[in-house]
Amino acid sequence: MKNKRIMLLQLLVGILPLLFLLSIWESLPDQIPTHYNSRFEPDNFGTRPELGAMLFFFFLVGILVALLLRNIHKIDPKNKYSENHPLMQKLSWSIIVFTSAIGIYLVYQAQQFTAGESSSPRILIGVLALCFAVLGNFMNSLKPNYFVGIRTPWNLENEENWKYTHHIASRLWFFGGLLLLIASFFIQESLLLPLLITMLTPLVAIPFYYSYRFYSTSKNNL
Repeated sequence: MKNKRIMLLQLLVGILPLLFLLSIWESLPDQIPTHYNSRFEPDNFGTRPELGAMLFFFFLVGILVALLLRNIHKIDPKNKYSENHPLMQKLSWSIIVFTSAIGIYLVYQAQQFTAGESSSPRILIGVLALCFAVLGNFMNSLKPNYFVGIRTPWNLENEENWKYTHHIASRLWFFGGLLLLIASFFIQESLLLPLLITMLTPLVAIPFYYSYRFYSTSKNNL
């Protein structure tokens, strides 16, 4: 019964962007922005039904990922259900909330375009920054599994390597997310997307490097 209530609540949160779109449907023009370039200028346009289809796709992805996270213990032989399950529940909520927030933002941008207002990436970058910080906060508590986290050939076979890698990744993602969030308020808008793209490489590459270094050092000490 509890799982059904959680599923229902997540469905309600996930469908909020579609409800928002329906509430302003008649006020939107036939052609609205569906894609933006690096300067956050509209460079592709679509119809209202196309925007609705995009939001429905986000909704499906969010729900399916949340469903996977809540049931990962059933398909992952490495997952420690009793230790990871509460964290997976929180992660499933994070995915639903952030995909819904991005969907609401897209509808808001269409509404701003209709009103003749210029687009700004600050809200979107702020949402993504919060997502990084929240995921980073969870990483330090994540136990070994084959589906979620920084998975390398070396830490999947060594629990100490996994803990070391995710301790580093946790700090990187959490403080990197906070730094990006602060930057979203103060840095020139044209620099925000390049900054986001630039940050993605070290957020992934550095934990991989330290995972391999831990493996190499351990191997040499044998």
